[in-house]
Amino acid sequence: MENNETRFGFRSVVEILAFAGLVLQALVVAGTWNSLPELIPVHFDLSGSADRWGDRTDLLLLLTLSAALYAGLTWMQQYPHKFNYPWKITPKTETRHYRLATGFVRTVKLQAVWLFALISLQTILVAQGRSDGLGLLFVPIVLAVLTATGSWYFWRASRLSFESEG
Repeated sequence: MENNETRFGFRSVVEILAFAGLVLQALVVAGTWNSLPELIPVHFDLSGSADRWGDRTDLLLLLTLSAALYAGLTWMQQYPHKFNYPWKITPKTETRHYRLATGFVRTVKLQAVWLFALISLQTILVAQGRSDGLGLLFVPIVLAVLTATGSWYFWRASRLSFESEG
């Protein structure tokens, strides 16, 4: 059984890693900005190859989106009682459901920020001629990780609900 200190420590590590991903993305974009060509890849096909090129300011859009997701999901974590749950939340289960749901949101935030950081980095590398694209396995891996995260949350939350009914 995990104690509050362990949970707090894990939550803190996830939060620090998410923030670090956002900072790293900003540093990489800022650090390479002057060396980037005017045209950079702005879209990749399912095989991970650049299939559309555009202005380098699109990197700033990606960074802004990452920061907005980080801020929005951080704000959202404060209100688990307002989430829409597919299970009945009872006084007996609300604390555990809310903790599980905020953990899920925190994990999605971590994954989203690092996904955008990785896309920014690969965009820069392709623009500099140091990479061919995201790679063939990029999309399947991203889909697998996101599916696993969502499946794990729904499995744990449904299990918690069914245990409380019994």
